[in-house]
Amino acid sequence: KSPYMLMKMDVVTCAMLSRLWVSLMAILSAIFITPYDTSNVSHSSSIFRAFASWDGVYYVDMAKNGYVYENTHAFFPLFSLLARYLGSVLGVFLEETTAIIVAGWIISNVCFVLAARYLYLLGKILLQNDTLAGRSAVFFCFCPSGIFMSSCYSESLMCFLSFGGMYYLELYRTQKISTSRTWHLILSSIFFGLASATRSNGLLLSLYIAYYRLVESPSPIKSFMKFLSYWTFTALLGLVATGLQVLYFAYGIAAYCPSFLPYTSPIMSLFGITSHIQTDRPWCEKVIPNISAMYMFIQKEYWGVGAFAYYQLKQIPNFVLAMPMLTLAAYSLQVYFRVSSKTIIVLPAQLRPYMVHLGFLLANALVVLHIQVITRFLCANPPVFWAAGHLSMTYPTASKLLLLYFLVFTVLGSVILLRYFCVEPLIFWAAGHRSMTNPTASKLLLLYFLVFTDLGSVMFSPFYPWTQTN
Repeated sequence: KSPYMLMKMDVVTCAMLSRLWVSLMAILSAIFITPYDTSNVSHSSSIFRAFASWDGVYYVDMAKNGYVYENTHAFFPLFSLLARYLGSVLGVFLEETTAIIVAGWIISNVCFVLAARYLYLLGKILLQNDTLAGRSAVFFCFCPSGIFMSSCYSESLMCFLSFGGMYYLELYRTQKISTSRTWHLILSSIFFGLASATRSNGLLLSLYIAYYRLVESPSPIKSFMKFLSYWTFTALLGLVATGLQVLYFAYGIAAYCPSFLPYTSPIMSLFGITSHIQTDRPWCEKVIPNISAMYMFIQKEYWGVGAFAYYQLKQIPNFVLAMPMLTLAAYSLQVYFRVSSKTIIVLPAQLRPYMVHLGFLLANALVVLHIQVITRFLCANPPVFWAAGHLSMTYPTASKLLLLYFLVFTVLGSVILLRYFCVEPLIFWAAGHRSMTNPTASKLLLLYFLVFTDLGSVMFSPFYPWTQTN
C-alpha cells in the first residue's frame, strides 16, 4: 500500500521527494551504465552530465554560446538564458559547463515543485474538490516524463509558467474586487508571455486571456468609450503574452535575412547580432505575413516535422505505443462535449477553454508531431486524466484493459510518448479523479507512472533512446 499512500502526501513534499528520487536514479545510472552516446561526456566530465543528455546538449550549448547554428532555433531561449545567468553565479565555484548544467538542474527542479503547487491551487478553483485537486497534483509529481522535468530541458519551466498563468487567470475570473482582478490578469499575461519564450505552443496560452475577456466584454452600444478602453487594455495584455515570441522570431530574421537589414538594424544592435550571411535563407521570403517561417522551416528541414510526415509504415510501432494516450485524450474530449450537450452530468463550464486547448493540441499532435512525444506536448494542459476517472466509473473492464496496455508498453519503454502532454492539467485531474473512484485502477495507474519514471531516469542519463525527439 506504500505507493498508494503517496496520494495522501502534501503536494510540495511529494514534488520534492520525486525530484530527489529521479535525480539520484539519473546520477547512479550515469555512474554504472556505459553511455550509449558520449555527446554529453564531451561537454563535461562532471557527474551532473547525467542531466544534459539528448536535447539537453543543445540547451547547455545555447546557454554557453548563444544561437550559433540555425537548427538550434528550434529551441526557445528562456530556459537557456536563465541557465546562463544562474550558471554565471555558480561559475565562481564550478567549471563553466558544469555550472550551467547544475543551474539547469536547479531551474528545472524548482520550477517543477512550483508547477505542482500551482496545479493543485488551479484544481481547487476549477474542480471545487480539494481531494481531487491534491491527487491530481500527486500524479503530476510522478508523471511519466519525470526525468525530463529534472534535466536541462524546458518542460518544468513550461509547466510552471502555464499552470501559474492559468491559476492567476482563474483568480481574475472568480474574484470580485476590481483592483485584485486587474493585477491577477496582468500576472497571468506575464506568465503566459514568459511561456511563449519557453516553447512554441506557449503562444496558444494567450487565447485563454482572449476568451475570458471576450466573455466579459462590455457592449459597444451602451458605452463605446468603456468598450474601447476595455479592448485597448486587452490588446496590451495580448502584447505582453505574445511579444517575447514575436521578438524571438524577429531576432531570427535579423540574423538570417540580410535583405531585411534596413528594418532589423535596431534588433541587431539590441542583441549584438553580427551576421556574416550574404544571402537570405530560404524561409526569409515567407516571413511576411508568416513571422514564424524560420521555426516552421527548421522543424521540417532539421527535425522532419510536417503535416502527416510521420505517417510511414516504419512508424507503426510508435503509433501503437502512443495509442493509449491518444485514446485517453480523445475520450476526455468526447466525454466532456457529450455530457455537456445532454446535461446528464453537469461539468463546470469553466473547463471549456481547457478542453478546446486540449482538442487543438491533440489535432496538432496527430497531424504534425512525432507521435512518440504526444504526452510531453500536453503536459501543461489539464483534461485527459479526468477521462481515466470517468472511464473507470462507466466501463471498468475497458478501463483495466487500457491501464494494463499502458503498463505493459511502459515497461517495454523503447520509445518516447510522454513529454507532450505533461503541461496539460486535465490529464492529472482525471488521474486524480480515477484514484478516488477506483482504488485498483488507481494503483495500476500510479504503478505506470512510477515504472515509467524509473525507466526514464535510468535510460536518459547514459544517453539511451528515451523520448529524445524534440
